Amino acid sequence: MFIPFGCVIIKFTPKREPLNKVRTLFWNLKNTTDMKRIMSILMCSAMLFACKDTEPQGPMVKPAPDYKVQGRWVIMSSTLYEFTDSLMYTIYSADGKFGTIKDAIPNPKPWWTKGDSLFIQQSKTSIVKYRVVFKCDGNVLDVKSNAFGQYATVSWYKEGFDMATCPEW
Repeated sequence: MFIPFGCVIIKFTPKREPLNKVRTLFWNLKNTTDMKRIMSILMCSAMLFACKDTEPQGPMVKPAPDYKVQGRWVIMSSTLYEFTDSLMYTIYSADGKFGTIKDAIPNPKPWWTKGDSLFIQQSKTSIVKYRVVFKCDGNVLDVKSNAFGQYATVSWYKEGFDMATCPEW
């Protein structure tokens, strides 16, 4: 057999000495169902040993409880936000005792959540997005915002909750 290589022609002569035992064994396996069985066993064992353990390594991590934003959240000692199904009411107090929704300022704001984000519609054209993190068994809500390129976190707590009992705060 001649193989042209650039300007040089190289003569290649394959050896005619077959490895009869290997070829015969391979040929016999190839033409029988034994080859299919061997390939099936090899594929199954490859899949079995290629699987990774999906269990977490290290300490067990509890899934986060499904806390809700709905309810009454104190912002400062004089301001409370009450979240109903779809509206956020603002209630002010001079002595730290808050009234009901009837005592709230007019024009409640629509709100909704998506994942760990809280969206509050401030006006017809302005929607503010906050990232929320629950702490202290859902009694404290860290509200993180990015206003004017500055990140700020404000902690809200449920009405009646004693912040002194929260080690995370």
